Amino acid sequence: MRHTIYMLLCCLCTFTVAMAQASQRYKRQGEYKDDFTPRWAIDAHIGGSAVAHAGIYGGNLPLYRSGSTSQLGMATRLRAEYFVSGTQIGIKAGYEHEELTLLKGDTSYSLSEISLGGRWRPAPAYWWIQPYLGAEVLWAFDTERNHLDMGVTQGAFNYAYHVQGQIRTPRFSTGPVVGTDIYIFSCIALQVEYSYRLALASHYHATYTDNRQGNPTTYHGQPHRHVLSMGLKVDFPFHFTEGDKRGLIQELLDLY
Repeated sequence: MRHTIYMLLCCLCTFTVAMAQASQRYKRQGEYKDDFTPRWAIDAHIGGSAVAHAGIYGGNLPLYRSGSTSQLGMATRLRAEYFVSGTQIGIKAGYEHEELTLLKGDTSYSLSEISLGGRWRPAPAYWWIQPYLGAEVLWAFDTERNHLDMGVTQGAFNYAYHVQGQIRTPRFSTGPVVGTDIYIFSCIALQVEYSYRLALASHYHATYTDNRQGNPTTYHGQPHRHVLSMGLKVDFPFHFTEGDKRGLIQELLDLY
């Protein structure tokens, strides 16, 4: 799982740098500064969610697993942001759908969440790259509290294991956010974002036993998770400047 996350981070960073270099030709000029003061924006993202590793004590069960052992899930979101006039602060709210994969793939849950948070952009408004910091709170309206009782058989190894435990998915999550907007046009930007989410009042506890009489293994923890995503942001009121048109035409000409 850790190697997968590192690869995803490297790919996103490489893509971000490439788009930043490409967007130099569309750089918003200082003379248009007043025109590039958006009032609000919408963004849509897709990315991945990775649950932090659990604490382990006892043996080292199960000995064999089938399929992927990662704790990666998909995260999608649709949000709106209102920019507070005269400040560099934005208020953001929206809907998110997140998959929680626990116990190295043995169980997974879906969270439908409402998010509310803030963003602070320290760079001048006319910069074509806009880094930001923030924080957010998420409320899941489909939280679950389940008793886990399942058996898994690995026929190829003549091996079977059994899992018993309790899982409570988070009703509330909160944490810091860091990201950047990379403007490719005056009102359209690529957005890359990372957040770490603390699962409040949530936990899981599972004990594994097997048919080879190994020492039982217990996994326990809270579903804190890393979320990395990329999306598209559109500012409003929307407009397309002459510089955008010239840059788009030049880009099309470069293709030929």
